[in-house]
Amino acid sequence: MQWLGSVLGLSILVTVFGAGSRHAASHLPPGLSSQASAAYVLVHGMSTGFTGAVAFTALSLLVTLFGIRRRVPADDATATVEAGTSQIASDH
Repeated sequence: MQWLGSVLGLSILVTVFGAGSRHAASHLPPGLSSQASAAYVLVHGMSTGFTGAVAFTALSLLVTLFGIRRRVPADDATATVEAGTSQIASDH
């Protein structure tokens, strides 16, 4: 499952990089040489990709902090403690 998540994340970031590069290529500042234009497009695409990665990481952190909650009912919590106590007593 982690393999699928990494493939999906990488494909999203490559798509963001491509979109940023295409946008930069269509909106070049005037007076750049061809080498400077290529560098401008590459840097803009990478910047857009890294910004997307930061946003994706922040979203993942928020889902982890607020979206995943495991609540143990009070009855199950006392049963777990009692079972653990009896397990420890039987080991000694």
